[in-house]
Amino acid sequence: MEIAVRGWLRWLSVGLLIALGVVVGLQFDGQSSASATVVPGSQYIAPTAWTEVPVYDTAWQMFGQASVEQADEYFEALKLNGFTGTWAGVIHHAPATYAHNYNGGGQIGSLVDGEIVLSEGYVTRMIDILDVAEVHGMKVGLVVGWQNLFLPGGGADNGNPVSNQVRGTLTVDNAAAYGEQMVDLFGDHPAVSMWVFGGDAGTNNTEENIEVWRVMAAAVRAAGSTLEITYHTPTSPFDQLNYAGEEWLDFIAPETGHGQHAEETEAELVAAANAYQIPVWQGEPRYFNINFNWVPAAFRDPGVDEVEADAQAAENAGVAGYVYGDAGRWNWCQGWGDSSPCDPDEIADSFGAGEAAVIAVFANPACNGMPCGAGTGLGGSPSFGAPPQAGWGGFEVTAAPSGVGEGASPGWGLAVTNDLGGAGTDIW
Repeated sequence: MEIAVRGWLRWLSVGLLIALGVVVGLQFDGQSSASATVVPGSQYIAPTAWTEVPVYDTAWQMFGQASVEQADEYFEALKLNGFTGTWAGVIHHAPATYAHNYNGGGQIGSLVDGEIVLSEGYVTRMIDILDVAEVHGMKVGLVVGWQNLFLPGGGADNGNPVSNQVRGTLTVDNAAAYGEQMVDLFGDHPAVSMWVFGGDAGTNNTEENIEVWRVMAAAVRAAGSTLEITYHTPTSPFDQLNYAGEEWLDFIAPETGHGQHAEETEAELVAAANAYQIPVWQGEPRYFNINFNWVPAAFRDPGVDEVEADAQAAENAGVAGYVYGDAGRWNWCQGWGDSSPCDPDEIADSFGAGEAAVIAVFANPACNGMPCGAGTGLGGSPSFGAPPQAGWGGFEVTAAPSGVGEGASPGWGLAVTNDLGGAGTDIW
């Protein structure tokens, strides 16, 4: 009963905060948030999710590589598999730099009078994709520009001639204009939950580039955005802790990476919490089935056990959010570095046991084996055209049309047996 009450109170408080749009004096372990008036997007959990912290997927190159139809299937799959959203890059490394073409259209952007300007067609494509995310109740963390390519000194895509055209072009001189552009174009879209700075800063984690992000953060706030700002750090050899004390940070998202065991991952996340004294998300754990040559041989092709262990390490460390990764989806099924390549036209088929294991780690006991928003009135009672997958999320689920639907079209009657030992039938 106590757990259930806490769950209700949590959802009620988050729902009220989101409805008000402004939060004053957010606290975390006695520390004030870096921005006293930010909207707590990182606290939002989709009503269709089963988790006690938000779990996002990784689709770094979705905006540049996906069609709207593919994105629509993807967001539906995220919803049905218990996620709250995804992190996706506005501009990323090849083949999704601003010098590349987006799927079915022209160039993503260009450098105009020293400023990075997105093309009208690409902006339209991004908004269309964000619109389908909203339809499915999913959120998007916008990764504004991949640090290890676009900021000075980045080493991503070494030798790629198209990437070389854009390398180091996001600087302290144009960061304010670019940040303002992000807010003007996407800052008020209801699917956008946060701004994500950084990105694999292995070769360019410098004081000079910290200043780039400071300038951009100031511009984002001056342009009126109250969305939270986070930073995706490099792995620990390149320093995960040197952004501690940055006043513009609302939470931190360390990349623990693809070449270490879960015990090291847990220790790094704990160290980040101690150093930053703000909420910590797991920004990039081992990706399911990743198989690049640069991944140490002993850590290639991680399966269900490995991704589950990384999730458990993050849960042990007390993370406030988790960003999952699949070796195929992050680059929108390009087919390299992935032991089980996916098909962008059948993106839902790329979800399976790895995702279910991670969602189960973060399952919210207060939800009693159901989507946490079902029947609560927070955002309405969801009505889906298909049942969840059997065995999904660590729960045994059977489904059949019920014809009840609770005031909506006929829903699915779910017979649920969960790890808490309870069983029952409800509408999802």
